[in-house]
Amino acid sequence: MEAEQYAVGLPGGTAASFVGWPEMWEHPEREDQLPNQVFPPSVPETEETRSWEGFIHAYGSFSIHRGVPKERFSELLKVWKAEIQLISNTNEICTHPAYQQIIGMGPLALPFIFGEMQKELGPWFWALKAITGANPVPEEHIGRVPIMTQHWLDWATKQGYVR
Repeated sequence: MEAEQYAVGLPGGTAASFVGWPEMWEHPEREDQLPNQVFPPSVPETEETRSWEGFIHAYGSFSIHRGVPKERFSELLKVWKAEIQLISNTNEICTHPAYQQIIGMGPLALPFIFGEMQKELGPWFWALKAITGANPVPEEHIGRVPIMTQHWLDWATKQGYVR
């Protein structure tokens, strides 16, 4: 494994690889020497990288290692839809490897997920909650997919993901 490999969106993981984690826990001062980091080593965490535009810029290496986010999302979506079409169990649908890799794309996947939600209803709530940490759906609306979808799209509009 080369030191330039980044953990975001790798097959088999959702957000980051744990390669080297025992070393990190035993020697936290060596964290910058670990091969897998969520941010590329050359991008320090600053106020700029905490903003959405800064975040996208910081993850520019994503497109180099995993393809342009829109194309990667489209590939994963196609595989996922083809392989879940006869599955009704939500846990199986949402733990499918392609769905998990979409989650692994992190916030880069959000505009594409919201775009899909605008076109058709789908089981995106698990991914959205995992990526954003938010849940804008009131408890009384849980299970009502059209209403849940509208709550998420309203949230996305307020957050600037949807216009």
